Amino acid sequence: MMQIQDQLTVQQEYVAQLLHELTVEYKNLKSEQQQIAHQYPQSNNEEFKILEEIELWINNICGYASQI
Repeated sequence: MMQIQDQLTVQQEYVAQLLHELTVEYKNLKSEQQQIAHQYPQSNNEEFKILEEIELWINNICGYASQI
């Protein structure tokens, strides 16, 4: 029983670490996206599809991680 609890603790700590890293990267990504949008104001929105997908993915992971 103690071994399982230890594993859960390690996993929770790992998820918390990933959440922190994703939060930092998300802020950097958001900043970079704003810089690109400012440099190319008339660019096609298609260029940001991958950034939007990454943003949704990060938000989902952060939501899951915060529940743990």
